[in-house]
Amino acid sequence: MERRRLTLLEALAVDRWTPVDEIIGRTGASQATIRRDLRFLEGKSVVRREHGAVRLAESRTFLPFLDDPGFREQVHRMAREKRCIGAAAAMLITDGETIAISPGTTPSQVAQSLRGRKHLTVVTNAVNVAMELSRDKDIRVHLAGGYLSGNWFALVGPRALEFTHALFTDKCFIGANGIHAEHGVTDEHTEEAAVNQAMARQARQRILVIDHTKFGRIAKCLVCPIRDVNMIVTDTGATDEMIAPFQNLGIRVLRV
Repeated sequence: MERRRLTLLEALAVDRWTPVDEIIGRTGASQATIRRDLRFLEGKSVVRREHGAVRLAESRTFLPFLDDPGFREQVHRMAREKRCIGAAAAMLITDGETIAISPGTTPSQVAQSLRGRKHLTVVTNAVNVAMELSRDKDIRVHLAGGYLSGNWFALVGPRALEFTHALFTDKCFIGANGIHAEHGVTDEHTEEAAVNQAMARQARQRILVIDHTKFGRIAKCLVCPIRDVNMIVTDTGATDEMIAPFQNLGIRVLRV
């Protein structure tokens, strides 16, 4: 992904309409180049343009749930960084692919940036991801069975595991509570970790979408060993020291 487009996404990660002229000033690129980039991103449903301004595409899926203080805190924590991570991760997806998306605030931002894409198949055990994509006629969504876990729309249990084991994907996008160079990718919730583990096994490429606060943390349950991870998409708060152990293992790290 071109560095200029990553800089553009960083400029848009604020929760407001941003004038195109301001983006041109921040990137140092020509007006023609930025307008071409914006057309590209709009075509992938990553951004919306209106009257000389632009912003990242937004979701209304969560609006009925924002009265819950715990849920609201999850959504707003590191919100700017998560929007940017999700938009950048979505640009790694090629039309026609079959992808898996795990539950979580950051993976849900990947789904949000997929609206309007063509001939995608999305496999998920996250109810909100299915809701987000339900109106896109060119995206086929496979939603797991099972029962809801906690307040983050995750379907878990034997039926969710059976569903996940039956489908192979090109790429999976997984969130996590922790990532460690020795102890791997981990999650606090046993049943959610089990489904994420199955999702990772069924994918040809495993891409972590996590903010910088997850580096060096070890949660209770293993999702997958670090050697199974192909790529990490994170925010610019991840320092060189944080990402070096993973780069030394041959894992590509994209900071946006």
